[in-house]
Amino acid sequence: MFKNCLPACAGVLVRPAQALGRDASKRRARARPAAILCGALFTALAVSGAGVQAAIVNTAQVVVSPSFIGGSGPFHEVVSNQSGAASLSGSATGGGNSSGAGMTYVDWGVVKLSGEAFGSLNTISRGSFRDEVLITAPGVPTGTFGTLIFSIMVDGSLAAGSEGGTVARWQLDADLGGGAYDISARGRQNGAELGGAYIGSPFGEFSGTGTFQFGIASQLLVELTASAQVGYSQTSTGLPSASYDLAHSLYWGGINSVSLNGVALSDYSVSSGSGTDYRDSMVPVPQPVPEPASLGLALAGLGLLAGRPWRRRG
Repeated sequence: MFKNCLPACAGVLVRPAQALGRDASKRRARARPAAILCGALFTALAVSGAGVQAAIVNTAQVVVSPSFIGGSGPFHEVVSNQSGAASLSGSATGGGNSSGAGMTYVDWGVVKLSGEAFGSLNTISRGSFRDEVLITAPGVPTGTFGTLIFSIMVDGSLAAGSEGGTVARWQLDADLGGGAYDISARGRQNGAELGGAYIGSPFGEFSGTGTFQFGIASQLLVELTASAQVGYSQTSTGLPSASYDLAHSLYWGGINSVSLNGVALSDYSVSSGSGTDYRDSMVPVPQPVPEPASLGLALAGLGLLAGRPWRRRG
C-alpha cells in the first residue's frame, strides 16, 4: 500500500517537471490534497502494524521512494526481532538525478535513525520497541490501578536545503498501559523556499504519565519516525536535498515515580518480558573531560613512572 502512495507523496512539495509551466494557482490547489495525503502517510507509517505485531518485539523500517521512473526504483523493507536488536538500511535511485538512503536501529530502550534525500524523493525511517511491563508493590492487591511517570530523551538534527521544496520531519509517540499516547512530540525543518523555519517541539527530554494495574502486565510502545522529502521547483538551479540525523539518539529515560491514589511509592518492583529494567535510565552519562591542571599532573606522574628504575625480582 505504502509503496504505491509514496511516489505521489514525494510530489507534494513540487509537481513533476512536466507541470512546471502551468498556472501556479492551479498547481497550489492541486497540491493541497496531496499535502494532506503526505501528512496522513507519515502518521500511518508511525503506527502501521500496531494491531498485528507481537507484544515483545523490536521493529525497524526504511522506505526510500523516488518520484520519477528510472534508477533502482523504490526500497521498502521491515525487519522485526523478538529476541534482540533490529537494524535495517537501504537506498534507492530514481529519475531526475534522485537518490536517497535511510538507516534504522532499534533495541529495547534505544532507537537510532538517519537518512537523506536528493532530487525528487522521499526517505522515511521508523523504529519501534514493544514490551510488557509488570509492576508490583508490597501490600497492593493485583488489579489495583496506579500511575507512573516515565521519560524519554530524543536528540538529533534536521536539515533542509535551499534548493527546491525540501522538508525534514521527526515524530515521537509513546504509551504505557494502552489508550491515548502518553507522549506525542514532533517537529519539521522547512527549506528556504518554504520559509526556512523550524516548527514543533525542540529535541530534548519528554515526560509522560501512564496508567497501569499492579500485578498485571501492561503494554509499552515507543515509536520514532523521521523523514526527508525533496522535490524540484520552478526556481531550482541546483539539487534539492534534506536529511535527518537522530542516531544519537532516542533513549529511554527511566521510570521517575510510581503512585497509588496520588501518593508516590518508595517500594515497588518492575520487570519486563524482554528482561529490560525500565526503572533505569539508558541515557549515556557524559564522561568528564580532565581539566588542564589535572591532565598535567597525570602526565607528570606517568613520566616519573617511566623514569623509575625497575628491579628484577630474584
